[in-house]
Amino acid sequence: MKFLHLIIYTFLVSVIFAQDFAPAVGFSGTTAIHKDSSIFVGWAKNAEIFRSYIKLSDITATFEGNNFASFGSDTSAIGKADGIGCVSLGDGGVAILTFDPPISDGEGFDFAVFENGFFNPPNSEMAFLELAFVEVSSDGENFIRFPSISQTNNSTQLSGFATINCQNIYNLAGKYTVNYGTPFDLNILQYKTFESEINLNYITHIKLIDVVGSTNNEFASYDSEGNKINDPFPTPYNSSGFDLDAVGVINNTISENIEFENFIVYPNPFSDKINIISEEKEIKQIEVYDIFAKQIFLEKENSLSLNLNLSFLQKGIYTLLLRTENEVYCYKIIKI
Repeated sequence: MKFLHLIIYTFLVSVIFAQDFAPAVGFSGTTAIHKDSSIFVGWAKNAEIFRSYIKLSDITATFEGNNFASFGSDTSAIGKADGIGCVSLGDGGVAILTFDPPISDGEGFDFAVFENGFFNPPNSEMAFLELAFVEVSSDGENFIRFPSISQTNNSTQLSGFATINCQNIYNLAGKYTVNYGTPFDLNILQYKTFESEINLNYITHIKLIDVVGSTNNEFASYDSEGNKINDPFPTPYNSSGFDLDAVGVINNTISENIEFENFIVYPNPFSDKINIISEEKEIKQIEVYDIFAKQIFLEKENSLSLNLNLSFLQKGIYTLLLRTENEVYCYKIIKI
């Protein structure tokens, strides 16, 4: 069985990696999730930051007398993303965040990482992005890393103020610009858990490791295919390296129970129609929101049983809100 899973994973990866990846914020097909999206059920509770040098290729280099990154603090990475308060890791620096309740492997994406990249020029596909590897753990000691890919040309070093097309980036935090999270799906790690201590339905820690974007063999970071990852380097300032804003939780160990507590919603994923059955509370209003927290469906009802035609939706992840007389219930649905 382990060998079969490995073959399937290898096949899927080869298919995914043979094409470009999800595009930038504002472009059709993006997987970016806005910080205000109701899809988030929680945020990191604590953060421990291990900063590194502002210029790994010259550790004597300083900015305002300090050769380590110094922008922000541990608390900058806790709670909801705000696009302002970030903590800089430096070249190869590390952040370890904890979650209570733990993150779980639900339908679709399970969490999203926020950085403070920006478009240059505005409204283009090119952006200043600083990247990071993502690892998860169930005990804070044993970690497994998300497989990642960088298709950015690495024959010439990107300068410290260069831009990247995120369509060349897969499974690296920092893929999207400020206020938009890069989402991760724990399910793709199934093949890695056969002999590990990791329980994908009980993720208590997330580790972020700054990608050193140097193309120099001595300092380079490599993706899962052995390619050097080329991102802006060096950035010898107090804000050097990956700038962590927040990590938002989409699925956790209690969210699924909350969703099923008072309603039956099926099928999910769905293709055209979705059924909603209330056990006892009359549904007064139904709302559907996209990943940008934009309301795209509203209907008033007074019923215990509904059949919604949502065939007009594009494929993707949505948030379903059910309002009763005195309460609001949140449910994640997926259009396929």
